[in-house]
Formats: sequence, C-alpha cells, structure tokens
Amino acid sequence: MRILEEGLRAGLNMEAGGELARNLKSLYDYATVRLTQANLRKESEPLDEVARLIEPLRDAWNAIGDRLPS
Repeated sequence: MRILEEGLRAGLNMEAGGELARNLKSLYDYATVRLTQANLRKESEPLDEVARLIEPLRDAWNAIGDRLPS
C-alpha cells in the first residue's frame, strides 16, 4: 500500500497527465481499497486481483526501461 500511496500515486502529475493521470489515480485508489479489504478480511483474492491489475503497468515500465539508451 505504501508503494501505491507514496510512490505511484504521489508521482502522478494531475495537471500535465490529463486523462491518463486520472485513470491511473482511479486504479491506484481501487487497488488501495482492495488491499485494505484483503488485510481486514484476511483474504488472498483481493491480492491476486491487485496483482493482475498492476502487473501490466509494471511490464510496460520494464519495456520502456529496456528501450532507454545505456
């Protein structure tokens, strides 16, 4: 949750990011709620759901990083 709150969401520029930033904020908000539910209810399903939602973003950032000059 700290990664979502202090890293990903804190890094959003809502003015410059436009619709993309708004969509990412909504995703991070939803993921935070689901992680909280997983913790309170001691359930693993919300954890799996958040992983499925966030992994494509991680993969996209990794692909961008692979294209950067060394």
